Formats: sequence, C-alpha cells, structure tokens
Amino acid sequence: TFMEDLNKFGTSSEKSSPSDLEGCEDCTIVVYCNSGARALQAATILINAGFKNPIYNGLGVVQWQQAGYPLVTSSSIVAPCQEGLSCSGEAPSEAPTLFPPGSICFSGQSTVEILEKGTVLMREVKVGDRVKVKGDKYEKVYFFGHRDEYLSATYLQFSPAGLEISRDHMVFVKDRGALPASKVEVGDVLANGVVKAIREIKRTGAFAPFTASGTIVVNGVLSSNYIAFQNSPVLKVGSTKTHVTYQWTAHAFMAPLRIWSSHFGGKLLRDNGAWGSLGYEAYIWLLRQESYIMGVLFLPIMVV
Repeated sequence: TFMEDLNKFGTSSEKSSPSDLEGCEDCTIVVYCNSGARALQAATILINAGFKNPIYNGLGVVQWQQAGYPLVTSSSIVAPCQEGLSCSGEAPSEAPTLFPPGSICFSGQSTVEILEKGTVLMREVKVGDRVKVKGDKYEKVYFFGHRDEYLSATYLQFSPAGLEISRDHMVFVKDRGALPASKVEVGDVLANGVVKAIREIKRTGAFAPFTASGTIVVNGVLSSNYIAFQNSPVLKVGSTKTHVTYQWTAHAFMAPLRIWSSHFGGKLLRDNGAWGSLGYEAYIWLLRQESYIMGVLFLPIMVV
C-alpha cells in the first residue's frame, strides 16, 4: 500500500492524519520521508494512536539515492484494510532494509566517559552530560543529531578498541586527520592504539551526540561529531579535491546552534531536531549541482 502527501502527517493539514489509516491498526506500515526526520515524527504519532507495527529505520530517500538505488513512482491507492480486506497483524521478523544502513551515528553499545560518572554506554548519554573530548577535557552534550534506541543499523567495529561507528562518521587517525570510518585501514593508529581488525556488525540503537569542540572520545578513540560526504575527508568540487575538510565545514555549520545552546541551554533543543536534518538536506542538494555551481557557492569557504 502506498499513500502520498503524508509530509504533514499528524498535523493540522487536511492532507493526512491517523484517521486516513483507520482500520489498519494491526497492519505493518512502512514510514519514510526525504531524510528521516519527519518520518520519525509520523512513526511516533502512529504508535501513540494505537498502530502496532510501524517500521522506521531512521533514514530517507536521499540516502537511498546516494547508494545508487532507483526510485519508483506510483499513484496513491486505498489501503486494503479500508476496503474490508484483512492484513496480517504480524510484523516481519526483521524490518526490511528500505534504505542504506545508518550513516551518522555510534551504536548504543559504544562507551563514553562522563565527568563524575565514569564509563557509560552511549545509549545512556543525555543532553547536559559532560563527556570526554579532545585534549582530555570534558564538554557538555548540547544536542543529538540522532538518538534512536530502536533503530537497527550496520556499523564498522574497530578492534581491539571495540569502537562501533557508521561508515560515514569521522574518526581521527594519526597523521591523516579526521577520516570517514570507511577509509580507516588495518594498521592505522587511533588515539588508543593500532587498528588490528575491522568488521561489520549489526546493532540496535543509533546515537550522535554533539559537543562544543565537535569531538568526543568513544571507546577510548578520539572521534568526530560529524559525517563526511563524497566518501572523502575533504570537499570535492567535481573531481577536484579542495583543502576544506568536512570536519571544519560541519563544525562551522553547527556554530549557530552552539551559540543558541550557550545562551538558552540544551532544554530548548530537541533530539533528532530539524537543524541537523536541514543541514543534511541542504548539503545533499549542493552535491547534486553542477561543478561550476558548487565552485561558486563554496568559493568563499575555499579561499579562507
């Protein structure tokens, strides 16, 4: 069953509301949007309205397209359960992978150090906690770019550190700077030693805490708060690599949110907030432009 125009699901919009799916409370319903942020809101509304089997994996259409998969367009159709037909009340044993695995997070099994608390699981970290960052300092978590205890995602696990990190999330490597995790190789030196093995692992839970420095120590490994695009640690315009790192670019983009947090506190910021989604979608749009357009738009940054 496919229903379009659910972009304002659960709001005052006349386009859609939970009543549009009345009678489908026991059906398996897949929820998705452009980047994943609005789908989370829709899935939450469905659960609160009594729907038993919504499926949401935290990502969206842009990640699907990035992975090279095609989009199929079809017209809206009436849900079968609204025509007197039955649908199974059992959800699949494993939610189907509609989109590529998570690209912006650490697993909930990863660990961080919190001031005066010691080592805790990533899933236990909250806004306001002071976590260990670069230089053996402690900074407050002021925001979560993503925080989902139930999302099933695939991570890269580095041994012996035990760090579990998504492929695009950046980690600091000796003599190489902040790299997407997918670029780390066996033999590379992290903050707590040499990488001896790398493997993929599935976990439930995805977490992306942000700190003032843009860094966080996870499983003893100095890591970034941010992801890299283009499978590269630096911005590329066409086939040309620039000197602008994604660590610098992402940290600059987050500056207004850091300033807001310092003045008004983290209580006014929401996990899975619109700011992170806005930045992600804006950057995806930029990467889709012709090289000369990208060059013009990024010129002020590249000459700094």
